[in-house]
Amino acid sequence: MQRTPQQQLWIALSSLYLDADVTAFYADINRVIAEHGFSDLEVERTLIEEVELVLHHNLTSTAGEWAAFDEGWLLEQITTAIQNPNTQSSRPWSLRGYAHKHLKALRKQRTDGA
Repeated sequence: MQRTPQQQLWIALSSLYLDADVTAFYADINRVIAEHGFSDLEVERTLIEEVELVLHHNLTSTAGEWAAFDEGWLLEQITTAIQNPNTQSSRPWSLRGYAHKHLKALRKQRTDGA
């Protein structure tokens, strides 16, 4: 199945919510960003308002380590969440620091690698 650029970005950014050393995924995330010409603002909005909206629970879960999210599940969950205005207020604001830390590191890697 062919994925839209937005869906590819969701999948790439979802790796930041795995129970792993997520810095190992920075190159893949930045490849998707560059390949589709996403701006820093688009990436930030997508991470915070779409991906984190669905995956923020994984940062506090003790379910154990896994290698990736099921892409079909992920795309369905994000699509449903962004269509429901009630989900916007359901995640803790304290996680914003987590997202911004990784956004800053991703931006630095893109800038240093250019």
